[in-house]
Amino acid sequence: MANITLVNDGTPVANNTTTSITLTSPTGYAHDLLIACLMNKNNTSNTISAPSGWTEIVQGHNACTTTDDSHQYAVFWKEATTNTADYIFTKATDDDSTFYGLIVRYRGQDQSANPIDATTPGVTETVGAQDNVEFPAFDPTATVNRTIFVGFYGNDQTSFAAAMNNDVNPDCTTEVNVETSTGTDASIGVCSGLNDGTNIDARTWATSSTVDAGSTGVVFAVKTDVSTTRSETFEPSGGYYSGYDNPWNQLEVLESGCSINEDYATSNVPAAPASWGSYCCRIISDGNATRTAILGHEFYAPIAISYTKVEFVILDSNIANNQYWEFLRVLEVSGGSAYLLNFRQISGAIKIRLVAYQ
Repeated sequence: MANITLVNDGTPVANNTTTSITLTSPTGYAHDLLIACLMNKNNTSNTISAPSGWTEIVQGHNACTTTDDSHQYAVFWKEATTNTADYIFTKATDDDSTFYGLIVRYRGQDQSANPIDATTPGVTETVGAQDNVEFPAFDPTATVNRTIFVGFYGNDQTSFAAAMNNDVNPDCTTEVNVETSTGTDASIGVCSGLNDGTNIDARTWATSSTVDAGSTGVVFAVKTDVSTTRSETFEPSGGYYSGYDNPWNQLEVLESGCSINEDYATSNVPAAPASWGSYCCRIISDGNATRTAILGHEFYAPIAISYTKVEFVILDSNIANNQYWEFLRVLEVSGGSAYLLNFRQISGAIKIRLVAYQ
């Protein structure tokens, strides 16, 4: 099981002359979770739309007592498919108001389906001017989750405090604290923490505002990956997601006499490294050089910093002279081999050979 962690937050973007803004996701890896937070400063509702592949978590309009504080707010999610990308978000009409947002990147969420918790997101719209953002009580469904609080503040003369009141389960860490100087003032804050499914009391997030303002507090939860059916061996380590059953099944070849078990108990493997956890992947071949057992996974990695770590234990072997077992092959996007690792028996001796291609 992997806890959800913050990867990074992207650069905030604001525009008050067009109906769109382009947000760049922070650098990360495929299968990370992207959360986009946007607001439009206007006293009239103006629907915010996300590009294809994004799903809305919550959206609404807060008509504040002070007209200049009024804002449309929206939060969307997407599973990343690349290490970084640009996304164009739009609003329905050009109202000459500040359109503002950014993307936050997390890692370790449930990838089996929708990662957003089943509990409906909570929203508190504070129409009067005050120096904090209020959030409602929230009762997440998932017993292992990361609860995320997003504060939309109707003025940029503020900075969010390091902690909230009632800051227990989750004990939150401030992750975003940004302001815009483009057009009408606006601020966005994001903080989150791990929760065990316990009901969360209503709380406030103080600001050090020079000018009090109307605000909106949004709270929702993201389900943690708690799968017990995938191999612990393939958990992400150091960044690359290469560990979930479905991605690994992008390529699975089992010829006669061969088998693959991605959830083989490591207790059955002599000398298995402790880092393997409870499960590993066992591949059995019938020893016939013309038959194949392959488990494959496709992922994107910046080649300048990419690496691959593979650990294996040979439980039993019966390989003919001048025959070999290929244990690892890395392919480029074009399909050509980058390198391979194989064991070969020559005159009774096993030779390990690593071949790199240029």
